[in-house]
Amino acid sequence: MKVELNKDFFAIINIESESKNRNNPLQVKNGRITESKLVEEYKSTYYFQNIETSDGILIVLAKHLPEFIELLNCFVASQLNINKRYGFKYTNGGGFHASISQKDGEKFLAFNIEDNIIHLDKYSCRILSSKLSKIAAKCEYEFHFMDY
Repeated sequence: MKVELNKDFFAIINIESESKNRNNPLQVKNGRITESKLVEEYKSTYYFQNIETSDGILIVLAKHLPEFIELLNCFVASQLNINKRYGFKYTNGGGFHASISQKDGEKFLAFNIEDNIIHLDKYSCRILSSKLSKIAAKCEYEFHFMDY
């Protein structure tokens, strides 16, 4: 499933559904079930995979989602170093570098993604962080702690 975060970023989420059959007792006499109905229940589990651009370019893997959200929050709180570059580059391609840029007196978080630059203001970063945090709260993660 592809969830639009903003016009530039999309969250990729894998959904696995599982069905279980269960007997639902309809009538009980003398401690014994005399009549029951077979009920099928469905359970869906959501697995966060990554964040991509609208062109399908990988930006952030699931294991780096907390750091990405923190980067957005730090920019909103003006806690990033102006002279430093932040980000992830992956060996199989994808990733980003972000730095603070200034245009017309306003600061932006500039994401350099494969020679494309996406500028986000503080409000956009706050909205993106909020959406990602809500998605992360509902998802499971398929990664190993030894990957760090």
